[in-house]
Amino acid sequence: MEHALHPITLLNRNLNYPTMDKYRQTSQRIAEFANRLNPFETPDRLQQFSLFSANLTNFLPVLDYGCHLPLYRQAYINQQLSLLDERYFGSQLPVAINGWDDDVTERLRSHPGIICTFHAGSYRVINYLLAKNKLPFALLIAHRAFEQQGAKFKRLFRLLGNNHGLRHELQLVDAEQRSTVWQLMRLLKRGYNIVLYLDGFTGLSVADTAKLERLPFLGQHLFLRKGAAYLAQKLGVPLHPIYCTRSAEGAIQFTANPSFIPAMADSGIASEWALSKILDDFAGMLLHAPAQWENWFFLHHQFATQELRGPYILDDGNQAFAGNAPEISEYGIVRNGRRFFLLKKRGYEMYSLPESAMQAILNVWKRQVGS
Repeated sequence: MEHALHPITLLNRNLNYPTMDKYRQTSQRIAEFANRLNPFETPDRLQQFSLFSANLTNFLPVLDYGCHLPLYRQAYINQQLSLLDERYFGSQLPVAINGWDDDVTERLRSHPGIICTFHAGSYRVINYLLAKNKLPFALLIAHRAFEQQGAKFKRLFRLLGNNHGLRHELQLVDAEQRSTVWQLMRLLKRGYNIVLYLDGFTGLSVADTAKLERLPFLGQHLFLRKGAAYLAQKLGVPLHPIYCTRSAEGAIQFTANPSFIPAMADSGIASEWALSKILDDFAGMLLHAPAQWENWFFLHHQFATQELRGPYILDDGNQAFAGNAPEISEYGIVRNGRRFFLLKKRGYEMYSLPESAMQAILNVWKRQVGS
């Protein structure tokens, strides 16, 4: 089933028409490319889709495999539109923004705290709206992103600040430095809001139990950094849960849930309760719009495989492709360097696969998808 992108809803009809037209045209090209996207064309694309499909299989087992390719294409559209939105941060987004009103702005201005959000919808628009409303903020990012994209973020933030009249310097904080907690404490005391993507995981492994909270999530579990809730509880500052999605009409939709301070005496219980509350609300939203979440491409890094739930039967792998190609709904193909592996999606079991067998399976799957 093909999913065409719905017409973009315009925010301000007084914007110049070339800008609006360019946004429409670019978004339509993104949709047209995505709707032709065949993940079985190359091994690299197949690996991406195999892991995407495996993550859906384990965390949303109620979804039929027939939904996986349409969701993959929608996720690609959402990812590219999010990058497209960034190009307009220096002026005004030519797309409707709903759910971010004066009450949200006043709450963040009166009670600066930690904005807890996820890599969903057009998630970077939060930074645009904070700058536009002249709210001082800092962005907490993983070390690798700090090293690779820090200069880009700083240029973008400088543009945001200059064009929207934000007088405070925009701050980037490396999440993996020893001084991170002290930096965040100083910024909060100065009236900054901290933007934190709770589902960010770069730089940690599931072995870092002291820094992570294991929480139920959809059909499995997920590890989240516990630092945000811990810091809010220690400093008595609020957590501001704010979620972003893109509507069927193309508008950017925000849901700002009530702010709260995790006030339990036991900081461990406070962290688990606060993060569970935020994650449960996000999971409920995600059930209605799964393609909005960028982490379906990376989710396999964020849980302990040995703790997966499900009636998984472990076979010896060799039987999986003896005689006939394995079922496309149950298996995928991934590689590590020059080595290929057959991936059993349920349970993430992997079996070594000769390149000739990989190519034979891929050819069969290409024909099945093309039929």
